[in-house]
Amino acid sequence: MITVVVFGILVGVAVPAYTEQVAKTRRADAKGAVLGLAQAAERFNTVNGTFTGAVIGNVANSIYPNEAPLDGNNKFYDLTLTITGGGASYTITAAPKGVQTGDKCGTFSLTSAGVKTLSGNTATAEYCGW
Repeated sequence: MITVVVFGILVGVAVPAYTEQVAKTRRADAKGAVLGLAQAAERFNTVNGTFTGAVIGNVANSIYPNEAPLDGNNKFYDLTLTITGGGASYTITAAPKGVQTGDKCGTFSLTSAGVKTLSGNTATAEYCGW
């Protein structure tokens, strides 16, 4: 009986810790994808002199995928690229989806000025590493 109780306590501690670590790994991948998309947008701007015309996703002349992680079949974040200021600036967002929906860090955003924000979150930017 004692063994069952000890096992139950271990499972009660280990499962939430494991689940949070998996979510943290998915968040890290999404943040990397946001930064990768920002680099692709900057390269596009260098070549074209504007961000206008930069598109993402599974379309012709796409500069970057529109989901994260980039590899694998299971996607946990949708990436968007919004061009503003007449093609002079952009905002990139990574919104959680699927099992990552409801994640305490919410949606990650990055502007062409380098401003990072979180929205729809219950955690701090420090906790989320953003």
